[in-house]
This record gives sequence, C-alpha cells and structure tokens, in this order.
Amino acid sequence: MENSSLKKSNATNEVRQALVVFLAQHHENGRLNKGAIAAAMELFPFKRTQIKRIWRLARDNVINPNVEVDYSSQKKGNSGRKPKYSQEDFMAAIRQTPLSQRQTLRTLSNATSIPASTLCRMRQKGWFLRHSNEIR
Repeated sequence: MENSSLKKSNATNEVRQALVVFLAQHHENGRLNKGAIAAAMELFPFKRTQIKRIWRLARDNVINPNVEVDYSSQKKGNSGRKPKYSQEDFMAAIRQTPLSQRQTLRTLSNATSIPASTLCRMRQKGWFLRHSNEIR
C-alpha cells in the first residue's frame, strides 16, 4: 500500500490505539526499533510525522503504565468557526428587550441587532422557545 495515494482522513480513536499497540511491540526502552515507523506507515493511514507525534504521547504511558494518556484527536471541539454569541450574552440581550419588541423574530432582530437567521438557528438549538398565547 503506497502512503502517498492515501486520502488524508481523521483516523478514529480505535485506529490510533491500534497504532500505539503496534509501536509498543516494536520498541526497546522507549526507543522504536529500526524500521518500526516505516512498517507502521504500511499498516496504518498515517504519515511519518503523525506516527512520531502519536508515539511521543504514548511513549511515557508505555514506559510507565500508571500514567493515563489520551490518544484521541485534538481536533474534536477545537475546529470550525467559533460562535459569535455565547448563550448567556444572547439570553441577556433577549431579556433586556421589552416584551412589545419580542413578539416576532423580525422585531426581536431589529431590537437586538442580531440577524433573524441567527435567531432562527438559536431557536432550533433550543436556546429559546417559541410561545404563542392565543386567547379567543
């Protein structure tokens, strides 16, 4: 299997754990045996630098099993666009708005200067609920 033709993907935690087990079997005193990284590159969808980074995290745990190490991807929760409004700030802006300007999303949008599309998204997330009081 040629590593250059592999599509870059985010490996699962199980694959990372399997890589650590493989490397743990091919080391002496914390140092990898010659050719261990090349063999790992053949078996796993990682490049040399990725394997070295994962081994650097795992090396202390292999030598001293009492230390708990997290091999999972650090991208989860740290990637993507950061939210423009926090839930606390958002709820405070709504509470400060008079009830007469909270009747529709359009008037709430004008009063808080938060786009109506953002308000719709926040409502879908469950940050606030739609309420109607029909008394006839």
